[in-house]
Amino acid sequence: MKKITKSILESVHKNLHPLNKAINLQKKASSVGFDWSDRKAVLLKIKEEVEELFKEFDSENQNKIFEETGDILFSVINLIRFLNIDIEKLLNQANNKFIQRFKKMEIELQKQNLNIKNVSIDKMGKIWKTIS
Repeated sequence: MKKITKSILESVHKNLHPLNKAINLQKKASSVGFDWSDRKAVLLKIKEEVEELFKEFDSENQNKIFEETGDILFSVINLIRFLNIDIEKLLNQANNKFIQRFKKMEIELQKQNLNIKNVSIDKMGKIWKTIS
């Protein structure tokens, strides 16, 4: 058996932004066939990682929580790559959606003469569910 002297992953620049590095690592792995068969399989992997994080919450092991949270993020990035979605555009859209909904919640609280700093998370959650 021939010894591997250089990993295919070594061609991914070490100083890339972590998000871009994750995408490039996944693309490199995919280029040699190490990839998911379909999008549902990627989604099941995300579900598996979330379940692992739930287990670690019970243990309160911060190192494992950190590790499992990273696994979830890496898996979500993998799904986005697999679906061939522009991650920057996707995240900007999600940010803008959050901003708009949050502003609507603030306006609703103002209409009710409530200061957001003094409102319970339950109250904010109820308003959040009513706006789109």
